[in-house]
Amino acid sequence: MSRSQPGSARSGAAPGELPTFASQPGTATAAAAAALVPPPELAEAGTSGVAVSAPGVAGSTGHSPQGTAAAAYHAQGTAAAAYDAEGAYVSDAATAYDAQGASAAVESATGTTAAAGAYGAANTADYGGAAAAAGLAGPGAQHHHHAGVSEQDAAAAEAAAEGAAPGEEAYSPLAFLQQLESHLGGLQQQRRGVEQQLAAAAATAYQRMSHRLGAASTGVPLPPDVPALVEELVTLQSVRQYLAYLQELQALARHVEKAVRALQQQQQQAEGGPSGDATFLQAAAEAVDPFSNAVGYAIAVRQLTEQGKVPVPRLQRHAKALLQRVDGVQRGLRSVLSAAIQRQLAAVHWPPPLTHVGGDDGAAAAAAAAGSGDASWRGFAAAGEAAAGELQQLLVLLLTLQRASQHEQFGTLTEASQEGPLLWVAEELAQPLAERLRHHFASGLPTDRADRPEWLFATALKAAQQCCPLAQELQPCVDAHQLQAWYSLPLELARAIQAVGVNAVVADHLLPQLVTAADPSLWLHLADEAMAFEKRFAPLRGASLALPEEEEFLGAAHPGSTIELLFQRPEWQEGWLAAEVWDASRQLEAACDAYTAWQPAAEQLLAVAGGEADLVPDTPRSRGGAAWRREFWPPVCAEQVAALVAGLVRRGGWVHSQAHKLQYAQAVPIVVLKAFRERISGLLQQAEQFRGMLGDVWLPRVGAAICAAHHLEHQLREPQGMLLLAELQDSAAAAEPAAAASGPAPAASGPAPAPAGAGRSQAALLEREAAALASLRRQWAFKLAKLAVDRFHQLFAPYKRNAAAFTAGWEEGLAPEQQAAKAAASGPSVPSPAMLLAADSLQQLLRALAQHLDAVAFRDVWKSVALAVNYSVYNEVATEALFSPLGAAQLDADLSAVSAVFGEYTSRPAAHFKESREACRLLSLPCADALGLLSELDGAPRDAKRVLAPHGIKSLNAEQAGVVLCQRLDVLEARAGGGAVAAAAAAQAVALAHAEQAAAVAHAEQAMHGVPAPAAGMPV
Repeated sequence: MSRSQPGSARSGAAPGELPTFASQPGTATAAAAAALVPPPELAEAGTSGVAVSAPGVAGSTGHSPQGTAAAAYHAQGTAAAAYDAEGAYVSDAATAYDAQGASAAVESATGTTAAAGAYGAANTADYGGAAAAAGLAGPGAQHHHHAGVSEQDAAAAEAAAEGAAPGEEAYSPLAFLQQLESHLGGLQQQRRGVEQQLAAAAATAYQRMSHRLGAASTGVPLPPDVPALVEELVTLQSVRQYLAYLQELQALARHVEKAVRALQQQQQQAEGGPSGDATFLQAAAEAVDPFSNAVGYAIAVRQLTEQGKVPVPRLQRHAKALLQRVDGVQRGLRSVLSAAIQRQLAAVHWPPPLTHVGGDDGAAAAAAAAGSGDASWRGFAAAGEAAAGELQQLLVLLLTLQRASQHEQFGTLTEASQEGPLLWVAEELAQPLAERLRHHFASGLPTDRADRPEWLFATALKAAQQCCPLAQELQPCVDAHQLQAWYSLPLELARAIQAVGVNAVVADHLLPQLVTAADPSLWLHLADEAMAFEKRFAPLRGASLALPEEEEFLGAAHPGSTIELLFQRPEWQEGWLAAEVWDASRQLEAACDAYTAWQPAAEQLLAVAGGEADLVPDTPRSRGGAAWRREFWPPVCAEQVAALVAGLVRRGGWVHSQAHKLQYAQAVPIVVLKAFRERISGLLQQAEQFRGMLGDVWLPRVGAAICAAHHLEHQLREPQGMLLLAELQDSAAAAEPAAAASGPAPAASGPAPAPAGAGRSQAALLEREAAALASLRRQWAFKLAKLAVDRFHQLFAPYKRNAAAFTAGWEEGLAPEQQAAKAAASGPSVPSPAMLLAADSLQQLLRALAQHLDAVAFRDVWKSVALAVNYSVYNEVATEALFSPLGAAQLDADLSAVSAVFGEYTSRPAAHFKESREACRLLSLPCADALGLLSELDGAPRDAKRVLAPHGIKSLNAEQAGVVLCQRLDVLEARAGGGAVAAAAAAQAVALAHAEQAAAVAHAEQAMHGVPAPAAGMPV
């Protein structure tokens, strides 16, 4: 029937068809012409040494008696430069065609006639040897002359001439070059002739194609170059092939349509009779097989159209109509086979009656009604072996039709673990069960209730449990198509029961009722029951649930689940997600507004136990002690919100698609986290506005809010908590595209969703919220520290203004050794009352904060306070006041008192007061050592580390150490040579000089690194 089959670039040329042309490598159309077959004449010429078949020259033909252009070359190799037996050059045969050959003869070039006088008889042998050395001697030698070959010929001829005997005529290179040029002209003229023949062939093909398409053409504009002509011929060949495919497709579609109408008439005549006989089966098989062939031609037509090889809109429109016609034929043929299969199933009393369904009365009543009837199930062979055989043949034909219709989806099945398209055979077996479900739960019966979806799910589960094992008897129908590695009919029947039974009733009847009712509780109840159904239904689909309870969604979630159905329409998705947010927000408000919401959970647990610590389990949540000794000290609401968010994240695992998972995560758990974060931030801002963050009323709630943020931040980042659930869901969703990408991608019916790997995942969303909570915790912890430092500065201001306390015991004119002895005789210094007052206030404030902040938050607070106190003592006292030996001892005692405040929270409080401690060490040095150290620093400022290390100075640099040393009265007096007044003036001058020097160094560092440096006295 067909002249050419799909998949081959060209079939054998028939009379009246266009010839195929060979394109050699190196031309512009080598890739397009690679699939074309060269003509036999050109193939023979190539094997006999034809010079015209060089790369870059396309073989052409003259007009044959049938109108085709054919170039005939001499069988023995034409256009070949030959030498006679005696070495004479023969040029008469420069271009020769067969007697049956071309329509235009190529004349011999001028100057190529035989010139025996140019070569003496004596030097014939020598020239023959030179020609052989140049690669030109011998009959049938190819003459692809170019510059390189001519130079070799000239060199060989010159070498032969040098060896000629006296009296012989010498070889003439000029004559040889002239002959080569003449031969090259002949080849060029021959090429022009081939191009003319190729153009004529293209013009003839264009005219025939125009005539065939019914379009008048007076002339065809053809490109001048050979590669473009070949491309035009390739396009014409594609159009010819396209027309051939369309003709075959149209004929097959017409044939199948006729067969379908005959089958429908036969079914109408046999209405009420047996499902089918041998005649019907034979007619159905004769309709399915041509349809499979038609699908092959449809694939070829679609491929050529997508590749853009048919730039004819009229043909494309015709092809589109034909493809739609093929789809209609497929639907009609499936309808015929489905009707025949349903009659066969009714004859064997499929499906069997259902037994009692445990659970609610509505489900039991529905199952009892579904199982009522006189006929009992006796197997598929109950109506006889002939009827069972006819049923299996119909199922095999239906599967053949499906494989032809969904060839792309079946072509992606490469691994046994892949899930292919739902078998139509399973849909036919599930159709009677789906009708029963629709009758009882979507037709207004008492069992049709929107608030009782569990009745539908329970009945469908029982039907699948009883009917799916019975489908194993029809597994040979699947094995006949070699699909047993991917399909098991009992498992496919379970998929079909959910797809055409449960999901159809939910989508067509139940969900529209919920949209109309607009009741969030109904949406939530449906989602809960659907998740429970998926969990119980998973083993019937072949999914393993040997997982912990919190990870069961990994096996139960699948593309055809009822939960995934909620995302098919916007109103369904909005209804469900809005109900989820409504319920989660209600739980969040209840957790945050409870009387004990912001009280520590550990204290509430102890209160429930009646104060008996022995009755409380020994867990990190219940251990006693101050809050700052605990890593977490969450309030009750923080634990409840963490449990709520964890449940929402786990609930989102029942959604299968990664895009839908992200929609759910952003709409429900992320919204709850943001709402709780705003609740915490609002509470803290309210406390700040009332200026009571450190008061007895607000401090417990402020601490609880900060601890709540820390606790929830930890829960979101816990590797074995919510983060694990999110990563498991992301990895399970990422495995689906990877499995789909292992085979050819099927044709998409719409735009593909954005990939999940583009920086968007549930784990990333949770991490973003965890980072926001961490930032909130640190921000308000530092605000508490600032308030504590401000209160300390209020009491520290009188202390630093008391300059006389630091110059106590100083007498002018007294030797430095005597001043030191006088200070030692006064005994150890005790902290001043002003510093004790400031330190005591700071201690009480830190203890109050320690009772309400966990270890992490309180560590941020007290470390910030210690840093600020250290800088205050150093910048405002050690580098500003003038010190006598007694005053230096007083500063050291005061610093010890204030640093002891932090001894409750760290074993090394002095490590947080390095700059102040080192300043006291410099102020307490003997005068001679201080003067020597100052001289060394002034002389070698770049070697400050080596100079300061023996004195235990590691944090201060040369400038800072110099500023501190110049605050000593004994040093100033020794360097100024005067009294106290002169010493003070000198101190100011030295301080100014050091400040300028430090400013210059800071400016240089800022210019080099782009980082601002601290002020002159500020420690680095």
